[in-house]
Amino acid sequence: MKHSEMSLFKQFTRIGPGVAVLGWLPSRCLKTPPHPLECDKCTNACPVSAIVFQDIENSGELTLTISDNCHGCSQCVPACPTEAIFSAETTALISKQKAHQTLDLTCHRAVNQDNSGHHIHCLRSLGEDVLAELGANALPEIVTLYIPDNCRGCDAAPIEPNDDWLENANAICHLTNVAAQSPYQPPRSAISRRDLLLGRPTASLPNIPFDDAAPKARRLQRQANAAQTLGPHASPSYLNVLLDTDACVAHGVCSKVCPTQALTEDDGALVFNPPECISCGHCVSACPEKALTASSSVNGNIVTLRQSEHPTCRSCGHLFQQRNTSNNENTMLTCPACQREAMLMQESFHDLFH
Repeated sequence: MKHSEMSLFKQFTRIGPGVAVLGWLPSRCLKTPPHPLECDKCTNACPVSAIVFQDIENSGELTLTISDNCHGCSQCVPACPTEAIFSAETTALISKQKAHQTLDLTCHRAVNQDNSGHHIHCLRSLGEDVLAELGANALPEIVTLYIPDNCRGCDAAPIEPNDDWLENANAICHLTNVAAQSPYQPPRSAISRRDLLLGRPTASLPNIPFDDAAPKARRLQRQANAAQTLGPHASPSYLNVLLDTDACVAHGVCSKVCPTQALTEDDGALVFNPPECISCGHCVSACPEKALTASSSVNGNIVTLRQSEHPTCRSCGHLFQQRNTSNNENTMLTCPACQREAMLMQESFHDLFH
C-alpha cells in the first residue's frame, strides 16, 4: 500500500437518495464487525424512519441505506455517538468558520434570508459538540441561531413535548425566533451560482485518517475541549459506572465488550475512563452477575472500580490473583485451582458415604 493511501481512509459509503450528502464509515459503526453490538441511535433519531441496516447476502456484513423518505434533516448525524455517519454540510461549515467572529446560522425555512448569515438546511443537524466547537472558535463573539418559529410546524421537529436539542442549543448559543415559511423542503442537490459567488460551503465528504477509523467518543471529547473555553455551562454529561464488588467475579466480560476501551482491565484492576465512554451500555447488559450499573455524572474523572491483590496460596504456595471485596476478611487465601480441587474432594467423599 502506498503512503498516500495509508494517510487517508476513504472507504466510506455515500448514503442517501442523492440530495442529502451523508457518508457512513462501517469501521466506526457499532453494528458492524468486529464488534458487532446493538445500537439504534441513528434509526431512533430519524423522524421519517428512513434509515435501514441490511445484511449483505453471503458476506456476514451489514450495509446502511437511506430510503427516498429521507427529507435531508440529517439528525442522524449528531445522534451517532462514534461519528460513523457524517455530513458534508457540517464539515464544510466547520472548515469555513472564521475565528473570533460572529457567526449567524439559520435554516431554509427562515423568511427574509439575507447574505449576512450562513444557511444550514436543518439546524438540528448540528449536535451539542459542533455547536460548542463553533461557539469556542467564535469567542469573544457569539454564535446566533435564528430558529424559524421555534421549529413549530416543521417536518424535522420532534413529536415529543420536550425539546432536548433546543434546550441544549440555548445553553451554548444565542437563540432568536424568526418568522418561518410553512413547508419543509428537501435540500438542493447542487450548489447554486449565487452560493458559489458568495463562497458558501460546498457539499463534499471528508477524508478520514487511517488511525481515526475506529469507534471513539469523538463528540464527547470535542465538547469537553470546547467547554474549557466556553465555561462549565457547555460541559458534556458523562456516564458514571458503579460496580458491586460483592457480585463481581472478575471474569472481564465487561471490558471485553467495550468498543472504545473506556472500561479496561489491567493486572486485575478494572478501570473506567468516562471521557472515552459513548454510553452504549453494553458493559452493563453483558455482565452475567448484573454487577454494573450506570448513572449520569458531572465530571470525567478516571475511576478504579476494582483492584486486586496477589497473595500466596496457603495450599500450593503459588501467587494468585484475588479481587478486593467488602468481605475480604472472610475470603479463603487459596487459589481458584486449589479451591476447585477441595470442592471435588468434598463431593467425592459425600458420594462415597451417601
